Amino acid sequence: DLLAAIADFSAIEELAEVTAATRTALRHAPAVVIDANVPLAVLAEIEASIAPVDEGQIVWWEPTSVAKGAVVLDSAVWRRVTHTSPNVAELLAMAHAAEARGCLGSGLVDTKAASEHAAR
Repeated sequence: DLLAAIADFSAIEELAEVTAATRTALRHAPAVVIDANVPLAVLAEIEASIAPVDEGQIVWWEPTSVAKGAVVLDSAVWRRVTHTSPNVAELLAMAHAAEARGCLGSGLVDTKAASEHAAR
Protein backbone atom coordinates (compact mmCIF):
# COMPACT_ATOMS: atom_id res chain seq x y z
CA ASP A 1 0.00 0.00 0.00
CA LEU A 2 1.26 3.42 -0.97
CA LEU A 3 1.07 5.86 1.93
CA ALA A 4 2.79 8.87 0.38
CA ALA A 5 4.48 9.89 -2.86
CA ILE A 6 6.26 12.85 -4.36
CA ALA A 7 6.21 13.39 -8.10
CA ASP A 8 8.59 15.92 -9.64
CA PHE A 9 7.64 16.72 -13.23
CA SER A 10 9.67 19.92 -13.49
CA ALA A 11 11.73 18.52 -16.39
CA ILE A 12 8.57 17.78 -18.39
CA GLU A 13 7.08 21.19 -17.56
CA GLU A 14 10.18 22.83 -19.05
CA LEU A 15 9.56 21.26 -22.46
CA ALA A 16 9.09 24.25 -24.67
CA GLU A 17 9.14 22.97 -28.21
CA VAL A 18 8.87 19.98 -30.46
CA THR A 19 11.91 19.53 -32.70
CA ALA A 20 11.71 19.08 -36.47
CA ALA A 21 12.76 15.44 -36.10
CA THR A 22 9.99 14.88 -33.56
CA ARG A 23 7.44 16.56 -35.86
CA THR A 24 8.42 14.17 -38.65
CA ALA A 25 8.22 11.17 -36.32
CA LEU A 26 4.78 12.28 -35.05
CA ARG A 27 3.51 12.74 -38.60
CA HIS A 28 4.52 9.23 -39.69
CA ALA A 29 3.93 7.23 -36.50
CA PRO A 30 1.09 4.70 -36.61
CA ALA A 31 0.19 5.77 -33.06
CA VAL A 32 0.97 8.74 -30.83
CA VAL A 33 0.60 8.51 -27.06
CA ILE A 34 0.23 11.83 -25.24
CA ASP A 35 0.72 12.09 -21.49
CA ALA A 36 -1.24 14.70 -19.52
CA ASN A 37 1.98 16.03 -17.98
CA VAL A 38 2.95 17.66 -21.29
CA PRO A 39 2.58 21.48 -21.26
CA LEU A 40 -0.25 23.06 -23.30
CA ALA A 41 2.18 24.71 -25.71
CA VAL A 42 3.63 21.30 -26.54
CA LEU A 43 0.11 19.84 -26.94
CA ALA A 44 -0.54 22.48 -29.58
CA GLU A 45 2.67 21.55 -31.41
CA ILE A 46 1.79 17.86 -31.24
CA GLU A 47 -1.68 18.56 -32.66
CA ALA A 48 -0.11 20.52 -35.53
CA SER A 49 2.37 17.71 -36.21
CA ILE A 50 0.25 14.55 -36.17
CA ALA A 51 -1.10 12.96 -39.33
CA PRO A 52 -4.33 14.19 -40.95
CA VAL A 53 -7.50 12.56 -39.59
CA ASP A 54 -8.15 10.63 -42.81
CA GLU A 55 -4.90 8.69 -42.40
CA GLY A 56 -6.27 6.78 -39.40
CA GLN A 57 -3.45 7.53 -36.98
CA ILE A 58 -4.16 6.40 -33.41
CA VAL A 59 -3.92 9.27 -30.94
CA TRP A 60 -3.95 7.98 -27.37
CA TRP A 61 -4.53 10.33 -24.44
CA GLU A 62 -3.16 9.16 -21.09
CA PRO A 63 -4.89 11.31 -18.43
CA THR A 64 -2.43 10.41 -15.58
CA SER A 65 -4.70 11.87 -12.85
CA VAL A 66 -8.11 13.37 -12.13
CA ALA A 67 -6.58 16.84 -11.95
CA LYS A 68 -4.74 16.58 -15.27
CA GLY A 69 -7.04 14.40 -17.35
CA ALA A 70 -9.13 17.23 -18.76
CA VAL A 71 -6.11 19.34 -19.80
CA VAL A 72 -6.50 17.88 -23.28
CA LEU A 73 -9.73 19.89 -23.61
CA ASP A 74 -7.71 23.11 -23.37
CA SER A 75 -6.08 22.35 -26.73
CA ALA A 76 -7.35 21.35 -30.16
CA VAL A 77 -5.77 17.91 -29.83
CA TRP A 78 -8.83 16.57 -27.97
CA ARG A 79 -10.67 16.40 -31.29
CA ARG A 80 -8.02 13.98 -32.55
CA VAL A 81 -7.99 11.58 -29.59
CA THR A 82 -9.06 8.10 -30.71
CA HIS A 83 -8.17 6.20 -27.53
CA THR A 84 -7.79 6.96 -23.84
CA SER A 85 -7.24 4.90 -20.72
CA PRO A 86 -8.70 6.74 -17.74
CA ASN A 87 -9.78 5.07 -14.55
CA VAL A 88 -13.39 5.73 -13.48
CA ALA A 89 -12.54 8.86 -11.49
CA GLU A 90 -10.50 10.32 -14.39
CA LEU A 91 -13.25 9.44 -16.87
CA LEU A 92 -15.91 11.20 -14.81
CA ALA A 93 -13.70 14.26 -14.37
CA MET A 94 -13.05 14.34 -18.12
CA ALA A 95 -16.78 13.97 -18.88
CA HIS A 96 -17.72 16.74 -16.43
CA ALA A 97 -15.06 19.03 -17.91
CA ALA A 98 -16.09 18.25 -21.49
CA GLU A 99 -19.71 18.97 -20.68
CA ALA A 100 -18.82 22.20 -18.82
CA ARG A 101 -16.71 23.40 -21.78
CA GLY A 102 -19.41 22.51 -24.29
CA CYS A 103 -17.17 19.98 -26.03
CA LEU A 104 -19.85 17.31 -26.15
CA GLY A 105 -22.95 19.32 -26.75
CA SER A 106 -25.81 19.53 -24.33
CA GLY A 107 -27.04 16.33 -22.74
CA LEU A 108 -24.82 13.87 -24.62
CA VAL A 109 -23.32 12.57 -21.40
CA ASP A 110 -25.40 12.03 -18.28
CA THR A 111 -22.54 12.72 -15.88
CA LYS A 112 -24.84 12.72 -12.85
CA ALA A 113 -26.09 9.21 -13.61
CA ALA A 114 -22.54 8.05 -14.36
CA SER A 115 -21.32 9.48 -11.04
CA GLU A 116 -24.14 7.77 -9.16
CA HIS A 117 -23.42 4.47 -10.91
CA ALA A 118 -19.69 4.73 -10.14
CA ALA A 119 -20.43 5.42 -6.47
CA ARG A 120 -22.21 2.06 -6.09
